Amino acid sequence: MTPLEMQQRLSDLIGFQCVLVALRGVSPEASEEMLWQTLVSELLEQYGLRRAWYGNRRNGELCPVVLVDSRSAELGDLPAKIEETSSLVSSADLVLPVVVEGRDEGRLLLYAGGNVAAERAEQIRILTAEAATMLAERRSRLRNERALKQAKREAESANRAKSMMLANMSHEIRTPMSGVLGFAELLARTPLSAEQMDYVETIRSSGEVLLTLINDILDYSKIESGKLQLELLPVDIRSAVEKVVGLLRVQASEKQLCFSSAVDPAVPDAVLGDVVRLRQILMNLLGNAIKFTAQGEVSLVVSSRPCEDGRHLIEFVVRDTGPGIAPADQTRIFDSFRQVDASISRKHGGTGLGLAISMALTKQMGGSLWVESEVGKGSIFHVSLPAQAVPVAAATGSRLGARDAVCLADGPGLRVLVAEDNEVNRRAILGILKLLGCDAEATESGEELIHRLANTIYDVVLMDVQMPELDGLEATRRIRRDLPPSQQPYIIALTAAAFPEDRFRCLEAGMNDYLAKPVDLGALAEALRKFRPVPAQPLRSGASV
Repeated sequence: MTPLEMQQRLSDLIGFQCVLVALRGVSPEASEEMLWQTLVSELLEQYGLRRAWYGNRRNGELCPVVLVDSRSAELGDLPAKIEETSSLVSSADLVLPVVVEGRDEGRLLLYAGGNVAAERAEQIRILTAEAATMLAERRSRLRNERALKQAKREAESANRAKSMMLANMSHEIRTPMSGVLGFAELLARTPLSAEQMDYVETIRSSGEVLLTLINDILDYSKIESGKLQLELLPVDIRSAVEKVVGLLRVQASEKQLCFSSAVDPAVPDAVLGDVVRLRQILMNLLGNAIKFTAQGEVSLVVSSRPCEDGRHLIEFVVRDTGPGIAPADQTRIFDSFRQVDASISRKHGGTGLGLAISMALTKQMGGSLWVESEVGKGSIFHVSLPAQAVPVAAATGSRLGARDAVCLADGPGLRVLVAEDNEVNRRAILGILKLLGCDAEATESGEELIHRLANTIYDVVLMDVQMPELDGLEATRRIRRDLPPSQQPYIIALTAAAFPEDRFRCLEAGMNDYLAKPVDLGALAEALRKFRPVPAQPLRSGASV
């Protein structure tokens, strides 16, 4: 090989690398035309060609896409369509087919003013194949992106449909449940025989079980969509444990189980956390332990140890002498809608969501949940939660629940107007308000409600949201906009719409508080306590809405 040939060979190798670098430098967002323009321009510059162009192949014809000429020729210099038998094609010194994803898509035509050396032609062929590979990858990526976007749109649409279905299901079940539990509450406070009281308690407890199932499904939906928000408030751990144990003691007693709890003195009196979700975790674990234990004992032990960051690691250990869980099942019991015994002959009911929700809540709190079990020897569930200790004076052990030390004169003299289009619920709420000592009236629609408020002063309005003609949200906006300060009532949403966004919409419309149906006596009493009556004032002359 002569020195001149070696120099030419080295020059071509350098040119090859330069073209390759230029190709790979094309932005992934650039068009296909830009990719071909880069290839053709670089080939012309690095290999000293006179002219090069690329055309898409369609039905035996070539449609030029890019053209680069040493004389600065424009793409318009070429016809829009060129027969493959045309002299423009046959006169090319090198014609390379372009195959993308197995499909013959075009031709790259090079004019060098003479034969192209075999080694140089091979280099250009490799560069053309590289461009075709990059094009295939680009198209594949775009297809994947489109597929992902489409899948995302479909998932979002399905999620919206699911959320709407859950919201409708919740609303439609809560509405009649409000009447069932409301009248069960009223009936329980009338003179009854022991047998009748047992029947009433059965109705009430069955209704509360159904409500728990609804809440589990809604909680699972919120967790799955990432919309579940935790509170960070002082929690009295001992009070919270006592509350949970107290609620479950009757169930354990009915099965003649030894049911106990113990809190180590080293456990801080109060920590920052979400008391409702903590109670939910403990209720699920202890409730399951009682449900699946036929004889023996169920216990809860709470301990604590300090962490390096100054916080405490609170350990909750739930033991039972139930049937135990096989090793193969110890992981899947935390899956959604899964139970160890899923057969139609299983003895115990439930949605299979309790442990899944408990696991998700524990993780969201930064903790861990696991089980140790041996078939025939019971199970031990461990919950470990990191928490910051706080002064006990600010802590709370629980929120006020149904029938928790409710004074039957919590609302003496309060004038309450109930806006509720469902007759059964309307009668139930009026009965409960009577128990609380309120002077209560009812209306069936938003329009009638506004008319009543324009002519009569009421202290409190219990506002349903879904009403015919004028819904509770728009009715509230009109009240806040049109009534003078002296006639503005304290408005409490009382609705079967129980999602967090429903509460937000109610408060945003101008309501003062929010209660989800079915409402219990204690929760309603607590909401009414927040209102303080002001001295009655005469109506503004000509007041109207």
